[in-house]
Amino acid sequence: TVTTPVALLMHAPETARHAANLGTYLRFESGLPADIFELAVITAAREFACDFIWAAHAAIAVREGVPQELVDAIGAREDIPQVA
Repeated sequence: TVTTPVALLMHAPETARHAANLGTYLRFESGLPADIFELAVITAAREFACDFIWAAHAAIAVREGVPQELVDAIGAREDIPQVA
């Protein structure tokens, strides 16, 4: 099942193209640190119940320096632990 917001983009190809360009910019060209980018991705994925995005990015987030404890809490929709 495809969930929001991706489901909406399936019906708006021009908007989907712009969204893909924005994603490419944020990930590869913006200078946003990789750990912060991945934290934002997994947080949004969990909020919007995008299981595919979550599955693709949870391990990347840890690899980029997001503490496993934080990833686990976001995944379980628990309170966010204090992290340094």
